[in-house]
Amino acid sequence: MESKFNCDGCGLCCLRAPKILTSLDRGDGLCKYFDTNTHECTIYESRPLICNVDKFYDKWMKDRMTREQWHKLNYCACNKMKEEAYNGK
Repeated sequence: MESKFNCDGCGLCCLRAPKILTSLDRGDGLCKYFDTNTHECTIYESRPLICNVDKFYDKWMKDRMTREQWHKLNYCACNKMKEEAYNGK
């Protein structure tokens, strides 16, 4: 059975996504689908491919690395965002 990316739902990637894909910017640097009250994606089940680690892997990365390698890279990116957010960077 294929492993799934275990997102903890912190929402930090939703704060970064508009910098990667400007069509997601709601005008204030946040993703237009990010709910600031719940810190959740309002379209999570149908979110863009760039926001779905596993579907992005299946479409673009599966011929370049293993799923485990892809997950490790994404966990590292998540941890870096958390470190920057909590250290005020």
